[in-house]
Amino acid sequence: MKKFFLTLSLVMCWTVTAFAAGQINGLTMDNIEDTLDYHNRLNLGDWLPHIVEQKPTSTMFTLSKTVTFVAEYEYESEKITKIQFFVKGDERISSKEGRLAQYINDISSSALTAAGLCIPKFDRDKNMVQQFQKTISFENTALRDGQKCVFTAQGYQFTAVIIDGVYTIWAEKK
Repeated sequence: MKKFFLTLSLVMCWTVTAFAAGQINGLTMDNIEDTLDYHNRLNLGDWLPHIVEQKPTSTMFTLSKTVTFVAEYEYESEKITKIQFFVKGDERISSKEGRLAQYINDISSSALTAAGLCIPKFDRDKNMVQQFQKTISFENTALRDGQKCVFTAQGYQFTAVIIDGVYTIWAEKK
């Protein structure tokens, strides 16, 4: 667990930028939990958002034992300008195949939710969804080899990478 949070901190520091170009699809700290819940149900997930840590310009939520979500926002307006999902393997699952299956499922749900939070009706454009998954999910061998993968659509940039077994995807408006 300590390694996970150290990696999480490293990735957060690595990805911290000046404020993004703008608010992500109308998201604010007032509506993010409801929006996460909606996308969770849409993706048939089992997330229960709980705030873990709150800072003046970011809030960290646990969504499950293996998925963490961070929303970065403007201090005064609380308009969300960047989102990040972190996924780690579930060591409680005894079989290697079971752990891998859960990890891949969590990656897919996190990636699809990131896109859905940014792009209205993202799930309805089957071609975009397919291209997105080929680039950002475990289907992409470059991602499995530790390379950073980028997908850009409708004014948003999605970046994914796996560091020390922790998958992260972040999105910001460009």
